[in-house]
Amino acid sequence: MSNKTLYVDKTELAKVMNKLAELGVMANEFDEELKITAKKIKESAKNDFESKSRPHLERRGEDTNGLSSSIQMKPLTRKKGTGSAYRISAGGVGKKLMAFVEFGTRARTISLGGINSLFGGDGSTYAKRFKGSDNPKNFTHLSARPYFFNNVFLEKKKMMKRLGSRVNRILKKK
Repeated sequence: MSNKTLYVDKTELAKVMNKLAELGVMANEFDEELKITAKKIKESAKNDFESKSRPHLERRGEDTNGLSSSIQMKPLTRKKGTGSAYRISAGGVGKKLMAFVEFGTRARTISLGGINSLFGGDGSTYAKRFKGSDNPKNFTHLSARPYFFNNVFLEKKKMMKRLGSRVNRILKKK
């Protein structure tokens, strides 16, 4: 087998290098997308909770004070130069009701497509911890009113689509 040499035209090489540089600059765009997505998840979850879950809980006579404000977004500290990260949470100490609202407590299985796509089988395992009986006199007779994980799933999907479009535009540029 003989040795062959590959020659790349300087202008073609410059174009490729420019595209790679543009993709490298996308780190800032990615950080901004994460922040926007985290804010959208928080807002959507709060809106869904207020419109779907709170009225249901109030009809049941449950105390709903402070539940909506427990849906929070917090930036996480990261090592310098490693990008942004955010924690979006709902519930917490004294707000366990939030998980019961999200997954419901009835014995029958609910649709867990969003949580399974985010966490795999661990999501189902977590959600099933809140299942109880179908006795209407028990607190456990609460139907699911998802407000959180579906929004996380949808907003993550939208973010990935926006980022993918941006990468494609950079790569298709001449």
